Amino acid sequence: VSWNGYAELNGVISLLRYVEEHADRLRNHYLEWVDDLGQVEIGGQRVVDLMAVGSTGFSLWWMSSIFEKSFWNTSTMASVVRLLALDDLVGTLAPGRVTVVSDRPEIRKAVRRLCAARGIPCGGRRVGAESVSVLVRRGLVGMVPRPLMALRALADYVLATR
Repeated sequence: VSWNGYAELNGVISLLRYVEEHADRLRNHYLEWVDDLGQVEIGGQRVVDLMAVGSTGFSLWWMSSIFEKSFWNTSTMASVVRLLALDDLVGTLAPGRVTVVSDRPEIRKAVRRLCAARGIPCGGRRVGAESVSVLVRRGLVGMVPRPLMALRALADYVLATR
C-alpha cells in the first residue's frame, strides 16, 4: 500500500486512489470520528464543553480546524483519512504482516497502533534508512558545541571566498 503515490503498479494499492474512490463513505466515517472525538470526556467533561467560551453556550470546538468539513485542509486531517482508508484495507485484505516505510514517526506509530488493534504484526522503518556509519558520524557531529561549529563554518567561508 502506497501512502503518497497514486500509481498502482506491481500489486501496490494507492491510498490516495482508494480515498478518491471511496470518498463518500470515508467522509462519513471521518465525520463520525470527529463527532465522537468531541464527545470524549476528559476530567468528567466532554471536549466540546471544555472548549466552551464562558457562559455563552458557544464552544470553540465548532470553529476548530478538526471540525471543518473538508478533510484535506490540513496534513493531519489528510493523514487521519488515509488511516481510515488503511484500516478499511487491512480489514478487507487481512495481511499477515504490515511494514510501514515513512520518515514521519507519527505515521509509523499510528499504523503500528492500528495493526495492534487488529492483532496484526507491524514493523516500521524510515525511508532510505541510513547506514550505521552515517548515524555514528551524525551523532558525533551533534556532540560538537555550536560555537565551534559556527567557527568552522566561518573559516570554511573565509577560505572559500579568498
